[in-house]
Parts: sequence; structure tokens; C-alpha cells
Amino acid sequence: MPTGIPSVLMLIAAVVLIVAGIGFANLFLLNPADRGMANSGSSVVNDTNENGLNTPAKTGWLDNFNRNIVDGGPPKDGIPAIDKPKYISALEGDKLLKNTDIVFGINYKGVQKAFPRKMLVWHEIVNDVIKGEKISVTYCPLTGTSIGLKGANNSGVDFGTSGKLVNSNLVMYDRQTNNLWPQILGISINGADKGDELGWFPVYWTTWGQWKNKYPDTLVLSENTGFLRPYDNDPYGSYNGENTYYQTGGPFFPLMAQNNKLPPKQVIVGIKLNNSYVAVPKDLAKSKRNITINLANKTILAVYDYDLDSVNVFEKDSKDPVTSFDAMWFAWYAFYPETEVYLDEG
Repeated sequence: MPTGIPSVLMLIAAVVLIVAGIGFANLFLLNPADRGMANSGSSVVNDTNENGLNTPAKTGWLDNFNRNIVDGGPPKDGIPAIDKPKYISALEGDKLLKNTDIVFGINYKGVQKAFPRKMLVWHEIVNDVIKGEKISVTYCPLTGTSIGLKGANNSGVDFGTSGKLVNSNLVMYDRQTNNLWPQILGISINGADKGDELGWFPVYWTTWGQWKNKYPDTLVLSENTGFLRPYDNDPYGSYNGENTYYQTGGPFFPLMAQNNKLPPKQVIVGIKLNNSYVAVPKDLAKSKRNITINLANKTILAVYDYDLDSVNVFEKDSKDPVTSFDAMWFAWYAFYPETEVYLDEG
């Protein structure tokens, strides 16, 4: 078992949750084994076509994602999204967080908020409203992806966890239509909205100390979520530890494509623009500080932000941000096997 929660604490947490009336279905995440050790062979299944490409130009590409969906363990909404988030000040946040704790920061429409990773590992989705616009901050611990999403065609979003996975990645469902949306893909794969693509906004994977130093007036997601969860214990282990899910081994679930160009859990910055894709190893982006990439006939800049230990990606000419986010290599490649990989050529 990964070194996240000692067995005694697991038992105590389970008893407390049952007594609180939360129910057995919401206990799956107390042991990562329940979410995939039985599938740890992680075989390649049902590749898209003879070239292994998942592009919109290929007929039936979305249907293939449907065919590769698997049960993730917890049932629908068994991992409960936070629908009415409450926030506290940065001063109060200091009582909740250590400077080294990972947070997912957003600076959207002039509003700064920090979402502690130790909380989102138990919820995966926060549905929020900022200046009248519905947005969702999402996190999949299995693929190491935190992505900001807003509605397709400027509509609102209201997501829950479906209990399903594809390529080991969170599959959300839209509460208005029940359509399924893989987080990394950001596209509806069924129903009347099939093929619609969600809007994106930046989420910064950083630490509490770095975020509050840059944005001292930030708000922080409160632990007053309405759910009883052991927020100080990560069922998958620790990003600051060793030999936990985040550092070792392969994915728990089958993948549609695999590639060993990089270690499976190496963190890359995945960049996508107009059906073109490139992966930049985050350590390389940090060391080079400024990378120029030609993608989809555009000149793209990937610039390392020392203050937040993150990478900002934007078009050189327009300065418009380009869809990008941190991900484990195996997950990015499973969704985008046609991806290019930026490697240091000296």
C-alpha cells in the first residue's frame, strides 16, 4: 500500500465516516488499491486506428473514448464535487496550510483563489461562480492534472464525478445533460453536445508560500465543505515523499496508447492549439526559462515563472494564452499520441 495513511488511521477514518452517515460508497478513496490495483497491469487497449492517432480528422474518434471507459471504483458522485465553495482569507489560510503545501491557484477576471491539493484529492471538482460566470477547477490525482474549465460556447458548467475513467483520467458528467467529459480531453464524448469543447483558463500548480507571496489578498478554499474527509491524509501518498503513486510505478488503469520516450510519471507541460500538440518536460522548461515552439503555424512561447514555479504559455504575437497544463507523461500521450515532444538539443 502506498505510504499515505497508516492502516490504523484508515480504520478510524472509515468508522468516523460511516457513523457520520456518509456511506460506504464514499470510502473508496481511503485506499488507492480500491481504485485500481486490480487493473495495475495497465495494458494498451483498443487503439484508435492503424496509426494510433486520436485526431478529429479520424472518423469515430470520440466513440473510441466511449469504448475505452472503465469503472473507477467509486460510483457516480461517490467522490463529491464541491458545489458551494466557501473561502477564507490568506491569514486564515496560514493556519490551514504549510508554505510547502501544493495549491492550485487561479487569477481569473482579477479574482485570485487558492485550492489546496490536499482537499481536491478528495473532491476533484470545485464548481464556482466568478463575476457571474460559472467555472470549474478540476483535479485528477491519477494523472496529475489540474485544469480550469468553463462552458462550451460560453455556456455555464456544472460538473460532477461520473465514477468512470478513461486513460486513467477523471471523466466528469454535466449535470444538465448527463453527457460525459474526460478532463484532459475537455470535449463531450456523447449525447447532444458530443464534440463540443470546453473553454479553458490557467490553473497554476504551485505552493502556498509562493502563491500568497505573489497574491497576498488571495482567497483560500475552506475546509468547511459540508463533507467529512481526512484532508491532511492523501490516499495516494505524497508529492514530497518517495515510492508513492506519484513517483513510482505505472498507471492503475488501461491506456489507449503508450510510449516510453519519457518516464510514465514525468511531469510535462502539455500544450494544445488547433488540433496540434506538444509536450515540454517541466524540468527542461525550468532550466531553459524561455522556449520558443512552432505549433499549428503559430510561434508559441513557454516561459518559466520563477515566482510560482510554473510555466506560462502564450502566442508570441498576440500574447493570447494557449491551452496548457501540467500532466504525467503517460496520460498526455494516451490522449494525444500524435504529440510532439520538445527535448533539449543542446
